[in-house]
Amino acid sequence: MPSVLQYLIYQTMSRYLIELYQNGTPILEDDGRLMWFSGCTWESSPGVPWVR
Repeated sequence: MPSVLQYLIYQTMSRYLIELYQNGTPILEDDGRLMWFSGCTWESSPGVPWVR
């Protein structure tokens, strides 16, 4: 995969998750933690649910 495409995927996904988080409608994993992608400003540990 070309590095430019990797960069575009990284930028698009992290911006999308950050926007949803800021709007108060974050995407959660099955175990209740915030979905994380490289570039997100939060950490997400397996088994540790997100608390508002």
